[in-house]
Amino acid sequence: MASTFAALVTETKDFLNRDDLTDAKVATFIGLAEAHMNKRLRVREMVERSTTTLNEEYEYLPSDFLEARRIYISNTSPTHELRAMSPQALTRAYSGATAGRPQAYAIISPQMQFRPPPDSGSTYTIELAYYARIAALSDTNQSNGVLDNYEDLYLYATCAVASTYLLDDQGVARYGVVRDRLILEANAATDAHQYAAGSLVVEGTHAVAGSFR
Repeated sequence: MASTFAALVTETKDFLNRDDLTDAKVATFIGLAEAHMNKRLRVREMVERSTTTLNEEYEYLPSDFLEARRIYISNTSPTHELRAMSPQALTRAYSGATAGRPQAYAIISPQMQFRPPPDSGSTYTIELAYYARIAALSDTNQSNGVLDNYEDLYLYATCAVASTYLLDDQGVARYGVVRDRLILEANAATDAHQYAAGSLVVEGTHAVAGSFR
């Protein structure tokens, strides 16, 4: 199975039985497969954490941000989880709110908006758990958490893209069906792990202190 970027390039050519594809072209297919997975795949290997001191109404999101999982004020006892709202609902709910401890947030890309806005007399440490874009594979980045655990998904997603380039409609359908099934299975397994009674949820392995940016 393709456990590295170089092995994935080779295995993609083998699967497609095409020795006329250059490594650079297959690398492009891999990048497009990653773009597809970033839109649909939500597994714990993609979860990261970022912390910042909140001192204004808006904070920039991490550069690799895809989707929020949880955001909370971590320097209170107990910690205080913030409610996710649409920008419109946030404005309506807190239109007359004075500054204080934030209760809710909205995503206004590339920023988060907090309401009520933080009061200047308090310091709030905000921790964000979020789904991050997959670290792109390349000659200088031979692996990542998704490839480590979902080699088959990477391969079928890459072959589906390659089949589109090769105008192979049967290949697009064949590889695309398997890719979509593997994504659904991976997402379902992550959901089951997160919400199983009594299970321990690991919120990613990296924490970036000081800024969401």
